[in-house]
Amino acid sequence: MVFLTTTVQQHLKFVVYVRIPKYINDLFTALGNYSWAGLLKSTRFSIIDVDTAFEEFNSILRYFMKIYIPQHTVCLKPKDPSFVTPLIKHILRKRNLAMRRHKLEKAFCPWQEN
Repeated sequence: MVFLTTTVQQHLKFVVYVRIPKYINDLFTALGNYSWAGLLKSTRFSIIDVDTAFEEFNSILRYFMKIYIPQHTVCLKPKDPSFVTPLIKHILRKRNLAMRRHKLEKAFCPWQEN
């Protein structure tokens, strides 16, 4: 999942979330254990409107994503090719770092977290 954060001098900064099954399962477990009763009751009894409930749901979801899924900031510049997405740039950066550290096994599978 990628979110656009800011624009500075034609550079676009994106937040890239690591999409590894372990982290996704941890997020699902945390969301399953969270008590949604307060939010459901407040919408059922018209204490808050649907838009406010959606904003509250969104903030809860982002909070849990920030806790359970690692995130990295990637900057795309105008000189980058058009086919390079924030996720591809993050993977290339990881691969180059592994190559410089002579970790060839990790360099050929940069999308896996060890």
